[in-house]
Amino acid sequence: MTRFTLSQDQWYACLSFGDDYKASDLIERSWSPILVRNVVPLGTGKREYSLEYVDSSSPDSPIERTYTLRTVNRGRSGLLAAVAGSHPVRYLYITAMDSKWIDQLFPHIVSRSGESTQGAGVRGGEGKLRFANKSTWKCKPMPRRRQQLDYHRHFSDAEMSRIRQGFIPQMMEDKWFAYFEDCWLYQHRSWTGHCIYQVRFTAQPEDWTVAEAWVNRDESEYQCSDDAEDLKSLDQLLSSLIASEFKA
Repeated sequence: MTRFTLSQDQWYACLSFGDDYKASDLIERSWSPILVRNVVPLGTGKREYSLEYVDSSSPDSPIERTYTLRTVNRGRSGLLAAVAGSHPVRYLYITAMDSKWIDQLFPHIVSRSGESTQGAGVRGGEGKLRFANKSTWKCKPMPRRRQQLDYHRHFSDAEMSRIRQGFIPQMMEDKWFAYFEDCWLYQHRSWTGHCIYQVRFTAQPEDWTVAEAWVNRDESEYQCSDDAEDLKSLDQLLSSLIASEFKA
């Protein structure tokens, strides 16, 4: 089974609690959005590592935190770690999140104002979070003239975390806009807003796979009609999105 892994410069949901926690503690206000800055294994043989992150639960003052953690349990969707040296013992549960989670629980840290961002437009100034969604950019729906592609690919949890963030164009050379919603990734041409590809993902015991993929076949919006070319293009776009190099 592919297990959950923390990656640098990725956003996660984090819950902090002690030995005396109750199920009622798992409420919305208990969770914090965190941006991981660095993860350094300590080489002790005890599954210990140093974790540096930005806690952005406060509207006006993101907090830089550094903990030495020891992994207690790790599954496919998250990990449970004990904070070293804490008395009484404290735990962090860290899991993946998406733009809908942020929009619903922490709208104050979502930027849609065009402020400068890094990579795929996920982080702006002062630790601001910027996920793409369908209201971020001009978007037109996929037309009725579409075709399903025979596309198959596997993705790790870390790769899916990046895909969920989407992509917001920052310059004229950025020809694509992408956002993720309800297990679907929508890929639009940034200049026209035309939806060219739609991809639905599904979770498997060890990773994520593509359940279905569609391409625009309306000649007034998209002139390509070669399935092989579209399969190659779609694969390259997903790889670029994961690598935060989504321009071509």
